[in-house]
Amino acid sequence: MIKRLLKKIIPPLLFDIYLHLKIKKIFFLYKKHFDNNKILKNSMIKKRCFILGSGHSINDINIEILKNENVICLNSLMHHEKYDALMNSELGKKIHVFTPLHEFRDKKLLNDYILELEAPILEKVECYFGIDDYKHNYIKEFRKNSITINKNKKFIHTNIFYENRDCIEEEDYDCSKTIWATKSSSNLALMLALYMGFEEIFLLGVDHSHININSVDEIKAVKKGVLVKDEQDQFKNILSKGKEHQSSFFKDLISVIKPMELIEDKFPGKVKNLSKISIFDCHEVVDIDSLTFK
Repeated sequence: MIKRLLKKIIPPLLFDIYLHLKIKKIFFLYKKHFDNNKILKNSMIKKRCFILGSGHSINDINIEILKNENVICLNSLMHHEKYDALMNSELGKKIHVFTPLHEFRDKKLLNDYILELEAPILEKVECYFGIDDYKHNYIKEFRKNSITINKNKKFIHTNIFYENRDCIEEEDYDCSKTIWATKSSSNLALMLALYMGFEEIFLLGVDHSHININSVDEIKAVKKGVLVKDEQDQFKNILSKGKEHQSSFFKDLISVIKPMELIEDKFPGKVKNLSKISIFDCHEVVDIDSLTFK
């Protein structure tokens, strides 16, 4: 709310300077945590990983087949009934990423969420938490709740605004510095996977397909962060049917899909989608049955 107010009353140049200084302050405040990520750079060259979200397509497979693979899980997947079996394998790197904190309805919900991150199921999992310029962040909340920041709790500064960018460069996903602001855990996981140098990245359960609530809905999302003609027609069709909640969700995806499409431009074919119901239309769709597992 304060940021929106300042944006209205401060000239654009001064507001940009204010944001830049604020971001730099946060980076230097927690720099020692971000520096720890240097060891990750290109550490997984010639290997593959699977990024697992909690979309409906995750229910189509037994995720235990991935227990010996390199896996990056997103946000609420920790509640999956087979999460423990997946993440406790001795083979493959196991990572869980969490997007930066956002607005909660009340302090209790925020505290409950932070305490949930101390669940025994996460004890042996390498967790990466996004840090941005929001007034609450994981480091502050962990300290406030007397939660130890141990070697498995790691942090990524995700705060560069990319709205006017038309390509992605290596420095934009350097997880020891400041990477692009991530609008979803899938964005953060992709940036981390690129930084680690994975040769192949497979998405599963990264659907964002809540807009397709009916079997007849087959909406695919935006190109280059804008609504192109076909999608504008879909958008108008949604509104004409009185589905305003879906139209709002559709617009919110603009900032989520843009990094994915710019990654596809930079690294064609590196990212593949194992979900047939994903709203994203930028990566090659691959059948999971065509893959062999360790």
